[in-house]
Amino acid sequence: MPPPTPLPGRAIAVAVAALTAAAPARADVDQDAQVWTALFANGVFDRGSDGRREGRGLLVWADVHARRGAASFVTIARPGLGWQFAPWLQVYAGYAAIVTVPDAAASVTEHRAWQQVTAQRTSADLALQLRARLEQRVRPGAADVGHRVRLFARIGVQPDPALPLGLVVWDEVFAGLNATDWGARAGFDQNRLFLGGFARVGAALRVELGALSLVQQRATGTLVGHVVATNVFASF
Repeated sequence: MPPPTPLPGRAIAVAVAALTAAAPARADVDQDAQVWTALFANGVFDRGSDGRREGRGLLVWADVHARRGAASFVTIARPGLGWQFAPWLQVYAGYAAIVTVPDAAASVTEHRAWQQVTAQRTSADLALQLRARLEQRVRPGAADVGHRVRLFARIGVQPDPALPLGLVVWDEVFAGLNATDWGARAGFDQNRLFLGGFARVGAALRVELGALSLVQQRATGTLVGHVVATNVFASF
C-alpha cells in the first residue's frame, strides 16, 4: 500500500464546513432498501489478578460486515490494535479491506489504514460513547490517497437495570478531506442515523436491531438508504 499523501493545507476548514452543512446540495435523490449485518469484537490482553480489566493495557479490535443493497453486495473486514489509557479512553489503529461486488460489474476493493480515539462513560442505566476516526483510503491502480474523517456519537438507555433490554440511538457523519483520481470527494460524504433496541446476553454479548437511515453524497446525486441493521457486539 503506498504511503499516505500529505493533506491539503485547508483540510481542517473543509472538514468543519462539511460537518456543519445542513444537507447535501444536489437535488437528484435515489432511494435504496438495504440489509446490513455486523459483528464487533474487542478485548484486552492485560487484566488484573481478579480477571477484570485494569485502567490501561493493550487492546484488540475486529469488526466484519455484510451489506446487501438493491444492486450490490459489500463485505468489510477491519482488524486493529489499541491501548487503553484510562477506563474511559481508548486509542486504536488498524487496517480495513472493503470489497464491493456490483450485480452487473466487476468487484472493487478498497484498502484503508485507520486510527481512532474512543471516549465512553457507562452507568447502570446509561451508556455514552464518542468516537473520532481518520481513514487513509487507496484503490489498486490509482495514485491518490483519499483522507476522510468520521465522527460518531452513541447513547444507550437501559430503563430497568434488572432487565437486559434497552434503547439505542447513534449517529455518524463522514467528511472527505480531499478529492482523488478514483472518485472520492472533498466535503460531506455521508450520514448514518440508527434507531433501535438492544438485548444483553450475559456480560459479554450485546445484540442491536433497528432501522438505519443513510444519506450519501455521490457524483450522480444523493443516495437515501433505508436499512434494516443487525449488530452483534462481543467483548472478552
